[in-house]
Amino acid sequence: MAIMGNIIQKYKLAEDINVFKLQIYDLLPNKSFLPDATLAAPGSYWTDFTNSNTDDIISVIEESLQQRIKKEIWFWDYKDAKTLAIHKDHNEFGNGTVNTCVIPIIGSFELSIWDDEEGTNKLDSLIYHPGELIAFPNSQYFHSGNVLSKTRQSLHVYLNE
Repeated sequence: MAIMGNIIQKYKLAEDINVFKLQIYDLLPNKSFLPDATLAAPGSYWTDFTNSNTDDIISVIEESLQQRIKKEIWFWDYKDAKTLAIHKDHNEFGNGTVNTCVIPIIGSFELSIWDDEEGTNKLDSLIYHPGELIAFPNSQYFHSGNVLSKTRQSLHVYLNE
């Protein structure tokens, strides 16, 4: 069941977060991380799970959303980074997909949606935590965020439309 904001939708993860987290961490030992090249979250690092065995992870996400997702999955580790700068994604990885879904593994995060690049008017805002998922049109709206805990780790996927 989705909790609807104006723009951001929040869902409950269909599996215990600690069980889900272990599935994610089992994939990490063979992965190399790259720094955020977009500079939206300087100091953060990511890795691609797309060619990994993620069938069980995808199944939990799809059950949570009651919707299919694309097989492209990224893991982000914010390390000491605390902010996500205002930006609008181009979603070349999601083949132009409008909606993204973020699944926090560690840490709480406040996401804000803005009407322009300067953050003149806040259109929506939501705080979410591990055990929840959020979905929003990240290529339609400018958005920014703040890590509300020591650090943040999350999965990022695209919804099938």
